[in-house]
Amino acid sequence: MGDAPHQVLIVFVTAESQMEAEKISNAVVESHAAACATVFPGVRSLYWWEGKLVNEEESVVLFKTTADRFPELQKIIRATHSYKVPEIIAVPVAAGLPQYLEWVRAETAPYGE
Repeated sequence: MGDAPHQVLIVFVTAESQMEAEKISNAVVESHAAACATVFPGVRSLYWWEGKLVNEEESVVLFKTTADRFPELQKIIRATHSYKVPEIIAVPVAAGLPQYLEWVRAETAPYGE
């Protein structure tokens, strides 16, 4: 993922409720798999699932991480998420405030780096 292991990513995840979004966010950020999680409660999602059109309220989480931490982030989300197939979509950050991007890299770096 990304052209370098330290490429900063924004990862989108939907959850069935604000409570679940916060539970997932806590697990991910506490493990340093992401530097930050921003939870947007009360969004409306419309999608097809198992042949049915679903229209539900969900919460969205935006995680800030790096490409090398993405596998761990994904593992934690899958272990704590209630959905059979959770939305986990990573988008590379093309540009940003250098100090903020460096902070994301520092907070997600393995200890001792």
